[in-house]
Amino acid sequence: MKLKDGVGTTVLENHYTFDLIGNILSMENVAGVIPGSQLGGPSLQSYGYDQFNRLATATGSWTGSSNAPAGSNQSAEYSLSMDYGPMHRILSKTQNHELDGNVQEANSYANQYEYQVSGKPNAVSRISRVVGGQTQEELFDYDANGNAVSHTFGGGAVGEDRMMLWDETNMMKAIRMGELSFYHNIYDGTGARVMKGIGDIDVMTVGGQQQLSATTGNYTVYVSPYVTINAHGMLSKHYYAGDDRLATRLAGEAEDFDSGTPLSGQNTGSLAARQEDDLQHVYNEFGLGTVDIENLPPAMDDCESQGDCAQELYYYHKDHIGSSSMVTDGTGAVYQYLMYLPFGEMTAWWCYCANRVIKITR
Repeated sequence: MKLKDGVGTTVLENHYTFDLIGNILSMENVAGVIPGSQLGGPSLQSYGYDQFNRLATATGSWTGSSNAPAGSNQSAEYSLSMDYGPMHRILSKTQNHELDGNVQEANSYANQYEYQVSGKPNAVSRISRVVGGQTQEELFDYDANGNAVSHTFGGGAVGEDRMMLWDETNMMKAIRMGELSFYHNIYDGTGARVMKGIGDIDVMTVGGQQQLSATTGNYTVYVSPYVTINAHGMLSKHYYAGDDRLATRLAGEAEDFDSGTPLSGQNTGSLAARQEDDLQHVYNEFGLGTVDIENLPPAMDDCESQGDCAQELYYYHKDHIGSSSMVTDGTGAVYQYLMYLPFGEMTAWWCYCANRVIKITR
């Protein structure tokens, strides 16, 4: 896979090797650092498999430019080993990730997995690791349908406890992130998500007892697979080849295209009220009191406040599993370059952001 920018410079050139049954053994980018932007650079990732073709080991490294734009990384490396048990369940995962020579604690661990959920043999019940002589753990609970309803951290493990709420079709209605925030999802009749709201949680102590309240708003609207409107009314248009999204155009404020039509009729006229009732159910389940809907403005230094968000076309250049390795603008100039660990965490990140701000809503 080779990609050239608008002036003909090769900015990405991935070479693959495979075993006899098609498993990827290595992926190497032989393109050098991109002149001008100083993004990218050569990288090599190697993979090993067990007798059941499960990923057993992986290593990766990347070397970039010391003159990369501010906020970008300059080097990265990682290693991974996996161990499996009966029914192909993961028993252990050991990973080390270094970025610019510094160990990334969030992505470096030696996890042990346990499966003790009655009637659900493949549902993980506990993930543990020993750090500094102390056992850290993550615990999981499930409902009768197998949906995870809680994910809690103990023993000094870093993370916000999560509570998940599901609807009657097993779609995630909401997720609460500790005492910080929660997200509320609304779906249409086909099961497609059409709205996503953000809630900020406030904690007060009254008479020695803790009370929670929350403000919800700033909904992202997924009009269709081709149009989304972000929390502050900025519209993005998406372009596809079949099911594969190729590009996104930042099109400006949604009200420039349609000022909106008030809902009316027997069903749609009551839609907002029914959605608010649905949100009150979420508040009740999470112990957040009465619904309070408020759209918070963007930060004063945000392009959405200044009215100068770029209206540009951006192309996604994907790897073999569909993850974007590179984003280019309408002129072919590289805007963003990304690498990933085997399970999807970010290995390293580069962005030529100094001269523009983008707001892609996906």
